[in-house]
Amino acid sequence: MVLEHDVGHMKAGSIVQRDPVEVFRNDLADDDEKKKLTVVASTGNGLRSVFPIINGQDVEVEATLDSGAQIVAMDLMVVIGLNLSWDPDFMITMQDVHGGLERTSGLVRNAPFRFGDITVYLQVHVQNRAPFMCLLGRLFDVLTESNIKNYGNGDQEITITCPNTGKRCTMGTFKQGKNLPKKLKIDTSRYEEPLHKNRAKIPKLEEVEDEVEEVNFKPRRSEWRSGRGRMGHEFSCR
Repeated sequence: MVLEHDVGHMKAGSIVQRDPVEVFRNDLADDDEKKKLTVVASTGNGLRSVFPIINGQDVEVEATLDSGAQIVAMDLMVVIGLNLSWDPDFMITMQDVHGGLERTSGLVRNAPFRFGDITVYLQVHVQNRAPFMCLLGRLFDVLTESNIKNYGNGDQEITITCPNTGKRCTMGTFKQGKNLPKKLKIDTSRYEEPLHKNRAKIPKLEEVEDEVEEVNFKPRRSEWRSGRGRMGHEFSCR
């Protein structure tokens, strides 16, 4: 989409990626069942990541490259940590390969992603408890006309082109999950709250008195980082 007039910090004539889900849904009738379901591809194993500067924040955010995904998505806590705002009224339903359905939390519009000297503006779906920090789907590849070069040892380089200036940039990619010192610190305390506000109270078996102990139901941080839900089920953006 080419902007006809200035929008915030984006100048008229700039090329901005449109979200295909929003375009698709806008073309459907209000009572069309297709508005209620979107199927996206698997994040799979062996994916590679890049680390763009998002919204001008000088922190490392792992953006996983997945040309099989239909959308660009980001975990809710990462969105908050990057000081991004989103439209809570635009939500889609995603389905994983196991048939599970989950609603997104909204859509970040025109989020600036900087790779070297190149800045692209993406429409990002906000996903609660995503098994990734950020997911760059095929939309990113099309917008930047990306070219990927693979090597026999598993290394990978990606070259992207700025849709507004034509400037090109080549960068290396990394194995998904690489630990970096400047990585964005995410407050996951929201995910560690008990299932219910009223914590379960269980009588102590070794005592006759009516004393109780509090039991907190907390997921292990390792399960959250690996994309597992509170009860140990795996979630993926498919």
